[in-house]
Amino acid sequence: MSISRRNMLKSGLAVSTAFGALHLLSGCKIAPPFKSPLEIVSDPDGLLDLPRGFTYKILSSTGDPMSDGLATPGAPDGMGAFTTNNPDIVRVIRNHEIDQWHLAQENNQYSTISAFGESYKLAEGFDLTMAYDEKSPGAPYPGGCSALDVNIKTLAVVHSELKLAGTATNCAGGITPWGSWLTCEETIQKAGKDANKDHGYVFEVPSAATGLVKPVALKDMGRFVHEAAAVDDKSGSVYLTEDKRKTACLYRFIPNTPGVLAKGGQLQALVITGSPDKSLLNWSENDHVTIGDKMLVEWVDLDNPESPDGDLADRAHAKGAANFTRLEGIWAGDGEIFFVSTEGGQTKDGQVWRYVPSPYEGSARESEAPGHLSLYIEPNDKNILHSIDNITIAPWGDIFLCEDAYEADNKENRIHRVSKDGSISMFASHNKTYMGAISELTGACFSPDGSTLFVNIQLPGYTLAIQGPWMALSH
Repeated sequence: MSISRRNMLKSGLAVSTAFGALHLLSGCKIAPPFKSPLEIVSDPDGLLDLPRGFTYKILSSTGDPMSDGLATPGAPDGMGAFTTNNPDIVRVIRNHEIDQWHLAQENNQYSTISAFGESYKLAEGFDLTMAYDEKSPGAPYPGGCSALDVNIKTLAVVHSELKLAGTATNCAGGITPWGSWLTCEETIQKAGKDANKDHGYVFEVPSAATGLVKPVALKDMGRFVHEAAAVDDKSGSVYLTEDKRKTACLYRFIPNTPGVLAKGGQLQALVITGSPDKSLLNWSENDHVTIGDKMLVEWVDLDNPESPDGDLADRAHAKGAANFTRLEGIWAGDGEIFFVSTEGGQTKDGQVWRYVPSPYEGSARESEAPGHLSLYIEPNDKNILHSIDNITIAPWGDIFLCEDAYEADNKENRIHRVSKDGSISMFASHNKTYMGAISELTGACFSPDGSTLFVNIQLPGYTLAIQGPWMALSH
């Protein structure tokens, strides 16, 4: 059973990548061109510099009261935007990268609060059966997801609420063609002193759900340091990134029933055909991969995906899985999957990879026409890209990349645009310090109609909506 393009369009999530011009990079020995076609204007409020003609509005801030009586949680991260029954209302589902440790750091840059407010004052009377785990009796674990219903014409938030409770370190995730959000735990916290249950799973949040969603850990999708997820709408396969240094894997989950992930399936890891355990870091000449070179791939099955010892990647590499470093954002285009390695490349400033699934992806015929992987972007220049993290694709095909550079001497974090002709240009810049640091930009995603780019400034915790002359970028 395949998930049809019609269903994807109905969900309002379809993107048309139209990256034909970027194929000119195939075999190229240098980085793609860099240009700044847009005049970036300084923000008088010092929060986010944008191209002339573009504006932003802060939709919510950490600690703001939500419609359900809880507080807007801190550390907003990955997001997805969905259509609703009202054509003017877009639902934005937003992760919160909070765990027990971050919650306790009251005097440093990681200070934040959960949906239950300072000292958990708002947890009284909360239905604990709707929380995956508790950090202490009566207190749900602090991570999870919240939702904002935004009037796309006025940018007014008409409703806000907690959607998932009791999870940990919800970093990124991904939208599905059937209209849900996959939220991923970036931790392998074990049950013990600070948690009652093991963490490190994917959870699904239907976008149309009202109120809290019952947390169900999708254990067949693996227990590891998850980052993000993307779905191939033709086969229903789910691709999962791992934020691990030097030995990260790219995983694929083949569901038993496409579109119904809770019914389980098979977890696999990507192997470069003919080159088992191949390093794709590009940190040395010994593991150098050239931009545009196509590498055929195969996938190896992984057993015991719950991985009680946290050794899933080690077992995958023992079976020949390719080595990446810090795989983070991933997004599905039209017949292709793009994903980010934050520390890949000769200067460790980041790579973007492109995977093209087989026409028989995930089936017994896959070996007849295997999928292939290629290195898409690796500028090796901090002025062009530095510590790229989240990725999204605009409805007209441009890729947008968020930076997460946390070095003490870093002066800004940026959003970059990769246009259809292959050029890279800065779209936005954040250079305001918070407790001595420049925050990362997270969760970039477009409204289904393409009119609005949503993005987070993780610390101290803002969710913004950006609007402007997008059509000028789409030509």
